[in-house]
Amino acid sequence: MLVLIALVVIALDQLTKRAVQQNLALGEALLVLPPWDFVRIVHWVNTGAAFGIFQGGNAVLIGLTAAITLAILVYYQTLPEDHLFQRICLALMVGGSIGNLIDRLTLGYVVDFVAVGRFPVFNLADSCVTVSVILLLISMIIEERKAQSTEKSSEEDAQAQ
Repeated sequence: MLVLIALVVIALDQLTKRAVQQNLALGEALLVLPPWDFVRIVHWVNTGAAFGIFQGGNAVLIGLTAAITLAILVYYQTLPEDHLFQRICLALMVGGSIGNLIDRLTLGYVVDFVAVGRFPVFNLADSCVTVSVILLLISMIIEERKAQSTEKSSEEDAQAQ
């Protein structure tokens, strides 16, 4: 499952980035809902990390991304089969991180193209990583609360006997 989801994310990410590169000049924007310019497709490059921080740190970011991706793959193997939602989240993270890693290795920067308001420009890979991290955290909080509730119920049952 991880490989399939990751491959779909990588393929869609790379296809959308190449479409932007082939159809828009660097810095050129296309309005998604003319005449409103709140949502735009724009050809942008990022030599740094999220939100444009650490510009020019491509070599460090390649190593960091590879290490984090490897850690995710190791953690994935430790998850029980019935933790399907968490496994999907991790697969989305892997696909997104590899999508941007491909850009860093082949281009020396990441192609970004989604511009919403004044928010920093991002891409499909960024979205997959960000959304899956948020969903994974929420699911882990829910799992922890369930475990605490079960533990508390067991303690109460033991005390009642």
